[in-house]
Amino acid sequence: MEELLAQLTIGLMVTLILYSVYRHFNKVVEGATGSQDDNKPQYKDPNLQSDPLYLATINASNITFLKSQIDDITTLRQQMNLLNEKVENNSTQIAALNTSLQNTGKSSIPPESQTNEMADSANKVTPVGST
Repeated sequence: MEELLAQLTIGLMVTLILYSVYRHFNKVVEGATGSQDDNKPQYKDPNLQSDPLYLATINASNITFLKSQIDDITTLRQQMNLLNEKVENNSTQIAALNTSLQNTGKSSIPPESQTNEMADSANKVTPVGST
């Protein structure tokens, strides 16, 4: 019984191997005509340049494309105007901040006589732990 089962398994394996070899060498290609000539297909102009319907369709698609391009340019112009306003606002605020910082720096420095008095008073103080 085991010998029969082994022979059936071997027969099945041989059949599968032969079937895969057969399929490998006999591939079916869709659309193949069976001819082996090397003539490349030539482009044939359908001569639609004089067809009014074809020309109208081409014109309509060109107009649609150009309209989308102009809409993009309009959107870009609006974005540039907004950006220009923001830049002008920022430059005004930076100039105001600069002026404010210059005024703060000038007003916080004490006069020279007061600075000398402060320096002299520090020399009169005895350090902690020196007595």
